[in-house]
Amino acid sequence: IHLLNNDIFVLSKKLNRYKETISQEQPPDNSQLEKLYNDVGINFSDNLKKTLEETKIFHKKIIQNRNNFLQAEVEEISNLIDKKKKKVESFIESRSNLLSVLSTHGALEEYTQLQSRFLERKNELESIKEKINDMKNLTEQKKIIKKEKLELESKLTRDYEESRDKWEKEIANFSENTKALYDESGSLIIDISENGYSFNVEIARSSSEGVGKMKIYCYDLMLIENLSTNGKVNFLIHDSTIFDGVDSRQRAHAIELAQRKSSELNFQYICALNSDMLPINDFSDNFNVYKYIRLTLTDKDPSESLMGFRYNE
Repeated sequence: IHLLNNDIFVLSKKLNRYKETISQEQPPDNSQLEKLYNDVGINFSDNLKKTLEETKIFHKKIIQNRNNFLQAEVEEISNLIDKKKKKVESFIESRSNLLSVLSTHGALEEYTQLQSRFLERKNELESIKEKINDMKNLTEQKKIIKKEKLELESKLTRDYEESRDKWEKEIANFSENTKALYDESGSLIIDISENGYSFNVEIARSSSEGVGKMKIYCYDLMLIENLSTNGKVNFLIHDSTIFDGVDSRQRAHAIELAQRKSSELNFQYICALNSDMLPINDFSDNFNVYKYIRLTLTDKDPSESLMGFRYNE
C-alpha cells in the first residue's frame, strides 16, 4: 500500500503537468506579422502570403500532434492511476479482513505476548553474551594468574633450596628439643605447596592434649634459639597453660631443657607456674629448681599479690 501510494503521487504530479501543457498550448497569430510588415511600408506578395499560410497550417499540425500525444499520455496515466488506486483499495480491504480475523480469534493479543516474550528472550540473549564475555575475560585472568603463580612457585622453590641450611638447622633443634622431653625425636616438617610454605609437627602420641602443648613448647624454644643467636630477641615467656595436661615428668624435662638452653645461648626464659604444678619429685638430682625462682606470689595479703591485685569469688 505504501509503495502504491508513492507511485500514485508521482503519476498525479506528472498528469497535472501534462494537463497544464495542453491547456496552455495555442497556435501563433500570423495577423500580427502582417501588421508588422504593413507598418514598415512593405506589402506582402501573394507568394509570401501563401508561404505564411502554409507555415501556419504546418504549425497547427505540430501543435495538434503534440496535443494528441499529451492527451494519450494523460489518458494512459489516468488509467494507470485508477488501476493502482483499485489495488490500494483491494489491499486495504484485505488488510482489514486479516485484522478482523486476528482480532476475532485473539491473535493480536497472542502477537503482542509473543512480541513481549521475544523482547525478553532478546534481553536474555544480550545478558548471556555479556556473561560469555565476562567468562572469556575471566579465563584470560586465570591464565595470567596461573602464569604469575608458576613464577611465584619457581621463586618459592628457589628460596626453599637457598634457605635449606637455615631450616635444616631449625629442624635439628626442634628434633633435639622433643627428644629431650620424650626420649624420641619429633619431626618439624617444612615443605612448599601451591599456597606457599607449609609447616607440620609430628611427635609420637601427639593426639594427647599434653603432647600437643609440648609441640608448641618445643617450637617456641626452637624460635628463641634462632632469634637469640642472631641478636634479635633474648627472652621467651610462657604462661602456666603451656603445661596444662602435660605429664609431670615432661614438665620437669621441659623446665630443665629451658634452663640449659638459656644458659648456653644467653637468653632469659620466664614461666609462670602454680605451686602445685611444680614437678619437684621429677627433677634431676643435680637440678635445684628453687635456685631459679625469682618471684613467689600468694593470696595471703595484697602485698604478696601481683601489683596488689586480688581476685575474689
